[in-house]
Amino acid sequence: MTVSRTSTDVKNRWTTWQTNTDNDWASILFGNSGDLTKRFVDNLSVDFYTDGAIGLPKEYVIEYYVGQEIPDLPTDVNHAQGDAKHPFNNAANWKEVEHLKAPGQLSASQTNHFTFDKVETYAVRIRMKKSNGTDGVGLTEITILGNKVPSATSSEISIQVDGKKLEHFNPSKTDYHIHQASKVITATASDNGVVTIVPCYKSQKEQHVSF
Repeated sequence: MTVSRTSTDVKNRWTTWQTNTDNDWASILFGNSGDLTKRFVDNLSVDFYTDGAIGLPKEYVIEYYVGQEIPDLPTDVNHAQGDAKHPFNNAANWKEVEHLKAPGQLSASQTNHFTFDKVETYAVRIRMKKSNGTDGVGLTEITILGNKVPSATSSEISIQVDGKKLEHFNPSKTDYHIHQASKVITATASDNGVVTIVPCYKSQKEQHVSF
């Protein structure tokens, strides 16, 4: 990700300067090998660009694509609004996200983070109206982050030896050395926990289980 808020870096900004419309939008499309594909999403981050003519939007709405038609990539992805017949330019194909959590005031000097109820869609966009006295709005970066699998903090651990629960099991103990290497040991952990079983070699007489 490259964020540049300086007026000299003209290659790393998008603006609506002199578009002569008060309903411009920027979007993120989800795809695979050139084909649009649905993704689950619940966040959007936006870095705005401002200068003497470009300002922060006075109003904005974050929407996701809900059209029945599976959209193709716009002919010009940098100016999708130029293709009036593209489904992205049909207002009925977009729906406002629900339970939006947004900054109390938009910032031109730091990233603006938005979260909302998770949706499955081909695209997410931010639709903006320019502020009075400005010639448009501008962006230097727009991103969506994938959700990470949360780390396990209280997993339920189960250890079985030859199909029976391990005797004297204590969940606060994280390492076990089980004698008799010929026994079959299985172990599971809930909530994305990790259990490692280290088999013994012929010269060893015990197996090691850790979590």
